[in-house]
Amino acid sequence: MMNPKKLKTVNILSLLFILLLYVFTAEAQLSWRIENIITRKDLAKVDFAILIVDAQSGRELYSHQPRKAMIPASNMKLVSTALALRMLGPKYSFDTTVGYYQNNLIIFGGGDPLLGGADSGKSARQVIDEIAGAVMQNGITDINSIIVDTSIFDGQVVHPSWPADQLNRSYACEVSGLNFNYNCVQITASNNAGRVILELEPQTDYLSINNTVKPLNKGESAIGSYRSPRPNEITIFGKCNKTTSFELAIEQPAGLLASMLAKKLADCGAASSGITFTVGQYSGPKPMLICKFQTPIAAVIKKCNTDSHGLSAECLLKVCAAERHGRPGSWYVGTRMSGVYLSRLGVDSSEYVINDASGLSKLDRLSPNAIVAVIKDIYGEPAFRDIFVKSLAVSGVSGTIERYFRDEKYSGKIFGKTGYIAGVKSFSGICRTSLAGDIIFSIITNNANGNTRPAINEIASAIIDEYDSVGK
Repeated sequence: MMNPKKLKTVNILSLLFILLLYVFTAEAQLSWRIENIITRKDLAKVDFAILIVDAQSGRELYSHQPRKAMIPASNMKLVSTALALRMLGPKYSFDTTVGYYQNNLIIFGGGDPLLGGADSGKSARQVIDEIAGAVMQNGITDINSIIVDTSIFDGQVVHPSWPADQLNRSYACEVSGLNFNYNCVQITASNNAGRVILELEPQTDYLSINNTVKPLNKGESAIGSYRSPRPNEITIFGKCNKTTSFELAIEQPAGLLASMLAKKLADCGAASSGITFTVGQYSGPKPMLICKFQTPIAAVIKKCNTDSHGLSAECLLKVCAAERHGRPGSWYVGTRMSGVYLSRLGVDSSEYVINDASGLSKLDRLSPNAIVAVIKDIYGEPAFRDIFVKSLAVSGVSGTIERYFRDEKYSGKIFGKTGYIAGVKSFSGICRTSLAGDIIFSIITNNANGNTRPAINEIASAIIDEYDSVGK
């Protein structure tokens, strides 16, 4: 009869052999499946770059052109959010402070991209009401002017490589030291007995609107906008049958807060109706603190990655520059910080070009190896990992992949960041499997077509299929 200790050793070795056999079989099967996907005729002109690794060991499970620099679209946001965690720390908050000095109300922007937005927990109107309430509680009734200090960032509010014909879109809004209501207003058109009515949310006279929308008795509604040479003079065009709306990016967004606040203060008797406001830099004595708004970095990172919010990405980058290299924060300094970060992770300079933080620029380049290196870096730090993973969209549950992977086998098991601009589709993140643990992946495609997104999703699904026991 075999010695119990020897029997135990044999059993352990047998289990290890079975596990290794499974791992290598799964790896071979995964490679076979991915190769079958990316070599399909309907994807013949699509350029794929892929890297899949074990999160714990870093062992490569599959690769295809992993070090090729590709246009990443919004996968650039993964670099920006990781850099922010490294440079600012997990406890950093975006602070907006309001002070008073000699009849002046001074608002100091902290680069918060969520101020007055739904994700901050306080709407634009609630922010205005809170500031006005704080003014009244302090017994102030003689405000002559509002000064909005945006000097945490430089004066370059629009990146030069962004498409000029898309600057009135929400994803290409201005980046200010003081942002408000996502630097957008919602335009709603409704057909009232053959007359088109336009409504703005929040309600404001900061914009001058020229309504050229034509009423329809039948058919689909479709409206759009274009700018004039004068800031915030907007023409709304199109056709309206039933109520329809869209988000319009505004110019000089800090002025929106100041304009709305000036009206509120006049209404509640804290200022005259002729109150003025300026946007720039305050250089006077330290004012008396009236109130403060704080947004934790975790909330900004989540908005950035779950909803692919471009303004959040750009603000994270510029704040990194401002806090670590001195004000004003700029794209010039921030993008170089991202490059230094990637170099420190061992990524060769041929694998990246950092032009902005959100990936809207078509001059951006990243390799899957660069993205995987970033995810591995943050994954390896417990203080960062939870914030980062929770910021990602969740398969079948939330964000940009809520409508994908809804089958029980995949739902809730893929945490990722999608990317899309014309001709580019990408997807990177973490697959959580029961048999192999967490698996990090990055898939970038250029010259993408209509069949590319389903193919990318098939690759992510294949990781779950081959390394997860559920459903097998």
